[in-house]
Amino acid sequence: MVHLVAAIRRSCIIKVMRVLDLLLRCCKLLLGLLSSIKVGWRYFFSVIPGLTSPSADDQIRAQVLKGLDKDYDRHLAQVENVRLLFMVLNDDSYAVRIRAVRIIGRLANMTPGAIMPSLRKVLIQLLTELEYSTDV
Repeated sequence: MVHLVAAIRRSCIIKVMRVLDLLLRCCKLLLGLLSSIKVGWRYFFSVIPGLTSPSADDQIRAQVLKGLDKDYDRHLAQVENVRLLFMVLNDDSYAVRIRAVRIIGRLANMTPGAIMPSLRKVLIQLLTELEYSTDV
């Protein structure tokens, strides 16, 4: 019974991943159109917190962040979107954290004033956690 449930869950996740991949491809096709419409970008990035929320599957959250490539950097570099990316750094999944760090690293060259202070705080927090960690 457990194997059956796991198989059904796996097939559902695969279907969601395919739909998400198609969604990201459609978003890339609409990139040119949305770049001229500020309201469109606000709507698009208002969806991302829901997709990166803890209620979504780890793989889905990682896929969403993977889809945010260099084409989106101009819009991701806005202060409110940078704030969302820093919130994602607290995710339980290391794969999601790594993808968020990669995006933040890409954006650091574009808007160092918005990213460096928060990045400094996060790095100090991580170093403190490592220093006082009991794991060997």
